[in-house]
This record gives sequence, structure tokens and C-alpha cells, in this order.
Amino acid sequence: MTNRKKTAMHSKIIFGQFTQDFFGRHLVTLLSQLISDNPSIDSFWSLERCVSVAARSEPHGPRSPLMFDVEPEFRSTPRKWDLILTAAYERGMRAR
Repeated sequence: MTNRKKTAMHSKIIFGQFTQDFFGRHLVTLLSQLISDNPSIDSFWSLERCVSVAARSEPHGPRSPLMFDVEPEFRSTPRKWDLILTAAYERGMRAR
């Protein structure tokens, strides 16, 4: 069996990204998924808190990176929003 067939058998593709393997372990955390799972987010700063909480709730083991597949469209979104959300995710990963 080729590597491509093995990868296709053991992964689930969403938005062109591998998000879970066959056993349900997260390979990547999508920002769009966090936003859609939390409809109460009404500002960029509440999104930052949500990103940190999501990182803390990740199971221990290999780290799953945060992927920015969408840009937050809140009025309060700062210019360097990606750096701020990355730092929040890293803080959450260290706190678990």
C-alpha cells in the first residue's frame, strides 16, 4: 500500500486541511471551527479568550497547531490579530 493510500485511509479532510486522523485525534485546530462552535463571541477579545480556552482543553500529547483559515471580522480586530491569537493559543497550551 502506498503512503498516499495510507494517509487517505487514516485522515479526514475539511477545508483542504487534515483536521483529524482515523482515531479522532486533532491534527490541527481551525479558527473557523472555533468561531462557529462559539456563537456568543461578539468581539476580537472574546475570541482571544476562546482560543486560549480551546488550547487548554486540548488533550495532552502531540501539539496541534492553530490554523488561520479565516480572518476575524470584528470591529475591534487589531492589525496584528494573528500574532495575538497565536500568543493566546501558546499561553493556553502551556497552561494545560
